[in-house]
Amino acid sequence: MKNESLLTIRPFIEDDLPELSRLIGETVERCYTGVYPPKAIRFFLDYHSLVNILRDAAKGITLIGWLGKTPVTTATLIDSYICRVFVHPEYQGQGRGKSLAYELEKLAMERGIESLELDASLVSRRFCEGLGWRVTAREVEMVEDEALEYYKMAKRSDTLLVP
Repeated sequence: MKNESLLTIRPFIEDDLPELSRLIGETVERCYTGVYPPKAIRFFLDYHSLVNILRDAAKGITLIGWLGKTPVTTATLIDSYICRVFVHPEYQGQGRGKSLAYELEKLAMERGIESLELDASLVSRRFCEGLGWRVTAREVEMVEDEALEYYKMAKRSDTLLVP
């Protein structure tokens, strides 16, 4: 019998799209509500649309962490930029996101990438800092009449999680 507690990480395939979209949507709605205003949440949901997930997966590599048949974490690497980092709320704080980050950073090193960048939400900043990322700028964009605050972050290859 397969161990359902072991995280299996593999590249995204198009058949994963409905489940990946559900993982992202549930995470945004459950974790961002109360932190961001409603129009900013709608912006995040639109930004992580099916079309955009497919576009970014085609430009780079998207990894998904699975527990059995359930996707619980994901992230995308496009050149030296990491985006679409999500860990389902029910699986946060269990090391699942760190495991996926390790694999993504390993891929970056294999590709000769010397530094990485990402945009972190208010929700994900602390997680990223715990993985060695540093804030390089605080940004605020207006979504109609509501503020969407986030952080530009960076990490050099000598601080990657990969041994």
